[in-house]
Amino acid sequence: MTFLPVHGVPVIVSRDNYDLAVLWATVIATPLAAVGIFLAAWTIRSGNRDRRRVFELDVLTKLLDTCALAPPGSIQRAKALIAMLGPHDLPGLRQEIGRNTLPSNDQLEPFLPEFIAVRKRAG
Repeated sequence: MTFLPVHGVPVIVSRDNYDLAVLWATVIATPLAAVGIFLAAWTIRSGNRDRRRVFELDVLTKLLDTCALAPPGSIQRAKALIAMLGPHDLPGLRQEIGRNTLPSNDQLEPFLPEFIAVRKRAG
């Protein structure tokens, strides 16, 4: 035990094995917490990429179904779906739909490379 005067008041400072155990626990826990934070951030980031890929592939599927089947209201649905993709995705189809024409069946063939490019980028 050590007596230290603090502003004229004696303070007793004691160190024992418990204090040493707490010190080592803190020293060990700090880098482990940093590693945990890093892993959590990495997991969140990779999960966001996966969700984006699934979303884009789902939009492509719905867009192909809309174009192939051409149910009533297809132009509006195709415009909404293509707006969900990036501004540089499917430029030819985007231009065609912008002219209020919806390619279907055999007319979709010239746009397939665009779909394949987005599919490859999405994973």
